[in-house]
Amino acid sequence: MPVCASFADGRLWIADFNRQLVAVDVAGRRVARRVGLGLSPTALAAAEGEIWARVESQTQKTADHVLRIDSATGRTTARIAVGRGPGG
Repeated sequence: MPVCASFADGRLWIADFNRQLVAVDVAGRRVARRVGLGLSPTALAAAEGEIWARVESQTQKTADHVLRIDSATGRTTARIAVGRGPGG
């Protein structure tokens, strides 16, 4: 089940409850890539070859993070601490 989604470069990127991103090739109507996040996503944005995903911390004592993911490789290229909850 989707948590959030964003569209860029002909792909619909969907973050789900399985802690992964799924890239759907819209023209080909197929799953083009799956990327494991390891944490629960809460927000998603995609633009210019990068996917940005906010993920929740597993504990109350650590910050949530925003992950920058290269859409071509599926690799996380940056991890930025942003605080806890919607207000960050």
